[in-house]
Amino acid sequence: MSAGVLLAAWWAYRAKILTLLDLRVWLACLELISRRCELHSGRAPRFRIVEIRSLVACHNDVSIRRATRRLVRVGLLTSSGPNLSIPRSTANLSFLADPSITSRMDAAPSIRRIVPVPRRLLRYLASEGRASVIATAFGHLLRCLFYRNGKCESGGRCKSSWIADVFAVDLRTVKSARRDLIDRGWLLVRSATQCELNRWGLPVVINLEWSPGAVAPEHESPPPLRAIAGGSPPPIENKKLSSRVKNHKPATRGPAGVSNENDSPKPPSLRRVKAEDLTEPIRLEELYRLAVRERMISSTPCDRLRFFGAAERAKRVGDRNPSGLFMSLVRRQQWGFITQHDEDRALQAMKHLDDPLGHRPSPGHPGYAGSPRETRHTGITDGRPWLARGGNAVSCS
Repeated sequence: MSAGVLLAAWWAYRAKILTLLDLRVWLACLELISRRCELHSGRAPRFRIVEIRSLVACHNDVSIRRATRRLVRVGLLTSSGPNLSIPRSTANLSFLADPSITSRMDAAPSIRRIVPVPRRLLRYLASEGRASVIATAFGHLLRCLFYRNGKCESGGRCKSSWIADVFAVDLRTVKSARRDLIDRGWLLVRSATQCELNRWGLPVVINLEWSPGAVAPEHESPPPLRAIAGGSPPPIENKKLSSRVKNHKPATRGPAGVSNENDSPKPPSLRRVKAEDLTEPIRLEELYRLAVRERMISSTPCDRLRFFGAAERAKRVGDRNPSGLFMSLVRRQQWGFITQHDEDRALQAMKHLDDPLGHRPSPGHPGYAGSPRETRHTGITDGRPWLARGGNAVSCS
């Protein structure tokens, strides 16, 4: 038949002019017309619903009659009394005036050429052909089957993306339908490189001796491994070690008091506060400076005392995650949770930082500041940065 008529039948289905049953009835009518192509002269062919019903596998005669009337009305079948025929060109098909259908058909090569269609394929598509299988089979007929010098020649290349564009079918559906046709043996795949597959598509040959009932043999599982009797492994012939590995002994550590650079602890960070940052006053002081730099807290002595008090609170109360509790108190500035006991321990840690040797003036000395409790209430200072200057009391509430 003409390649244009083949595409027109598909696009009548895609445009919802025909249904899938109508398309399968049309393929069945092509088979019936081919059966009667060699009648003797003087005999008129007659077509019966029973034959179409057996090919389409539909037991509803009313649906088959409606399908044939619709095909005649569209122009894909020509009825003259009991005789049926197919059009030789697309000149009388009025639904092809749609520009969207015309642009799709122009993408197909040589729509005027004659395409040989195997009758066994017609019977298979009419009986159990899905829409994706019909589109994939039509695409391979257009690209891989030719009628030259009175002979039918098979072989060519066809890309799944081309079928998806011309027939408006999903690419994954086309690949699945092509795999089905390959497994059934209708398409025979030829070897090709990946570069050739990307540029021209899969090289295939249509099996002209294919039968719908024949199914390609499935891939069998590999045979089980031969059982090997247990035993010791063979000796190693070359027992010498590689020349790159000379010394397998670990390196000796340095003398006592000498630390390695890799063993030095990492500086504290507000992004990841550790438990030792809260217990060591020096690391806690570094965290306080980082918090002042990040403007999370001010640099006043009061906020410094609050910062150290939050650390004491987190160590005393936080059983599961003291570091998280500490950062939550600092970020939200929930200083009301700090108790008097926490402040006293914080003052001791701050005093240890400011006076690591523990020198404390005696009472009556000009530099005597009294106890922390007296300092908070009297405002007397000894000049240290953690107490107020100028006689101002430290507010720790």
